[in-house]
Amino acid sequence: MRTAILALVFVGLMGGAAYADEYDLTGGVLICHAPPMLVYTATIPDYCTHYETIAMFDCCQDQINEFPCDNLEAFVWYILSQFYEPKTFNAIEMGISYDPDVYSTVQGGICCPGAFMTIEYPSAGAWPGNGSAIAASTTEVDWSGDCVVTHWLSGYAYCAPYGPGQGTINLVTSPQTGFIGWASMSGICAAECIGAMGIGQPGEACCSVRPPDLACCMPDGSCVDVFTEDACDALGGVLYPEACALTDCPQPPDPEACCFPDGSCQMLLEGACVHAGGTFYPGQDCATFECPIELMACCMPDGSCEDVLTEDACDALGGILYPDPCALTNCPPPPDPEACCMPDGSCVDVFGEGACDALGGILYPEVCALTDCPPPPDPEACCFPDGSCQMLLEGACVHAGGTFYPGQDCATFECPIELMACCVSDGSCADVLSQAVCDDMGGLLYPENYCAEPGFECPPCVEAACCLPDESCVDVCEAECADIDGIFFPADYCDSPGFECPPPPPEFACCFPDDETCTMMPEADCHAAGGCWFNGRICESAGGDFTCPPVAVCCRGERCSITAQENCAGEWHPEWDSCGPPNPCECPVPNEPASWGAIKALYR
Repeated sequence: MRTAILALVFVGLMGGAAYADEYDLTGGVLICHAPPMLVYTATIPDYCTHYETIAMFDCCQDQINEFPCDNLEAFVWYILSQFYEPKTFNAIEMGISYDPDVYSTVQGGICCPGAFMTIEYPSAGAWPGNGSAIAASTTEVDWSGDCVVTHWLSGYAYCAPYGPGQGTINLVTSPQTGFIGWASMSGICAAECIGAMGIGQPGEACCSVRPPDLACCMPDGSCVDVFTEDACDALGGVLYPEACALTDCPQPPDPEACCFPDGSCQMLLEGACVHAGGTFYPGQDCATFECPIELMACCMPDGSCEDVLTEDACDALGGILYPDPCALTNCPPPPDPEACCMPDGSCVDVFGEGACDALGGILYPEVCALTDCPPPPDPEACCFPDGSCQMLLEGACVHAGGTFYPGQDCATFECPIELMACCVSDGSCADVLSQAVCDDMGGLLYPENYCAEPGFECPPCVEAACCLPDESCVDVCEAECADIDGIFFPADYCDSPGFECPPPPPEFACCFPDDETCTMMPEADCHAAGGCWFNGRICESAGGDFTCPPVAVCCRGERCSITAQENCAGEWHPEWDSCGPPNPCECPVPNEPASWGAIKALYR
């Protein structure tokens, strides 16, 4: 299993390095520090907060890396995370290694910045024993600062004549993960220097030093001090080897005149001018330079010419664009007009087949004056399934869903009535005129048949959607649906688009006055069985904590019910236990049908 520090590494991942990023832990070190003569004692309840009273002024200069050599006292020392500027991290992982003949651990702990944290021991030994490791991650408040205490430890150093008297307590990579360092929102970061605590000899000192500033010159000529090339790349700049104070960033060129076809002018750089579709004039200023107006000829179908500024403008006029203005362009003469015969027999002179097609006509080679357009056909009888008749052209009849009868007139022709068989759920048949009527009956349409047609019979039943109390759905006949206590939907199938079975009513505690048993059931079923329903309450038998309270008479006006006091909306009488006879009130019914049977009734 990967340790907690690595599990939390990529939560809120922020990406590459950036200048003064509090989550970029690059260059961080681990320091071992033994405050002078700090002896482990029960009188100090919390060595983490105690460190605040004895904290080093300068972690780099004031750290003490040599453990007192005293066989009689257990001294306290600390592990600190030091950075060249304040940083924020949410996890730390490390191992520890030492010679048990030289040093013996007494106690140790994690200095957590908040009330809660996650701790893992990825190795067999218990921290801070020799060969053990620890990974800790915050759950509320992150560690933050430039010299942050994260662990405290205490133990004995065995000096002569009780031990060798020399050695080191080393911070090492975790035996399981091979990692020592931190994690933050930017990712994991290994310690650049790992301190060690010396016993009878100096240990290993570490110090995080701020890297030199580098200049990042921006496209606008400004400068930003950064630490790395990646940080400059992220800003879109160019890196220079010295700080901004020692670097002259190249300045961008001045914008110059950019002319557009309509004669307007903008001060732009050359690339921006070309990208915008303009013509760049180096050395010119819009305030003093007059841009030429670049007109182009747009030759129209009738041979006329219009000066335009853009191809889009010519396209909108329906013309052909030429690069020079009209004064320098000879537009081609228009073609001869041709006759375009319309569906109603009328004629329009047009130029080209495309113009006639746009009008919905048929093109003829001569002009209208020399063309006899064919007259439109007369409308004829168009019959509809209900027997009605309209005088329409053939195309309009088919489009309207009718049957065209050429040569017939509605005044003398009797349209046939086109009945269709509609088989309903009980197996019976009804003749209908349309699919919609059959749908309203909840039936299945047979458009090629009618009920009295020889040899045609409806199937014994029509399968449709049947919703069961558990919200599942099966396609069965109506009678079978009733047998399995379902709700039948004759116009739908289970897989019909948008069809869903209605949810069952909620079941909560129902108490009965005779034995005060508690049963989970819908409200309406509870009242029908003579019980008292408790909305939102779960019986103990169903995993809840509700037990049935005592019941008595509840009078609400002239109505009487046996219920618990909390369910009584009127006047509760604990001294009465029966509604009669004679009955002072009448048993209540639920405000809305909510039983499965009641829901079934809604769809019948």
